[in-house]
Amino acid sequence: MECTDMDAGWRQRAAEAVSVFGQAKRLHDLATMDQALTRVALALNARFEGQPPPVLVCALTGAVVTIGRLLPLLDFFCELDYLHLTRYGNSISGGDLRNKSGPTLQLKERTVLLVDDILDKGTTLARMRHICQEAGASAIYAAVMVEKVCPRDVDVVCDYAAVQVPDHYVFGYGLDYKGFLRNAPGLYAVADDTPDGNEVR
Repeated sequence: MECTDMDAGWRQRAAEAVSVFGQAKRLHDLATMDQALTRVALALNARFEGQPPPVLVCALTGAVVTIGRLLPLLDFFCELDYLHLTRYGNSISGGDLRNKSGPTLQLKERTVLLVDDILDKGTTLARMRHICQEAGASAIYAAVMVEKVCPRDVDVVCDYAAVQVPDHYVFGYGLDYKGFLRNAPGLYAVADDTPDGNEVR
């Protein structure tokens, strides 16, 4: 039986991703990203010590790596839920924000910690916060792996950020380039988005 590709353009996207990765500028290696996330975990451990268990609401799909590496570093009781919001799909420019699913737990009168991969324009994090407020959360905090230094489309609060980066298109450590390169070992910037010949650190 012949398999029909649901997305006939995946081969072209994959070839482009190979080229982009080959020319990308490394911002932080894997060890640096892990160390930065550990610092966030220590701050969260201090914040939630002795408190009622919060619900960690993870943004899919980008924050899968972030939440997967963060959870074992947390020493307080917590529950895990998700919101599947998407702006980009398999492109690199933002479109309409869609909520595909989640949350699944009852958030009324619960403390919520939002976990996302990146804060750039702020739209995704603001939408996550709004959904949890509508669900009755009593307190909401936000933690991101990457905070991009750029103008925001909305006013949004981020309580914990592991690393800050300039206003470049970045990928790796869970962040994708057209659906690929989420598993790149560290954080990278697309070469055309960084100064020629310089590795941003």
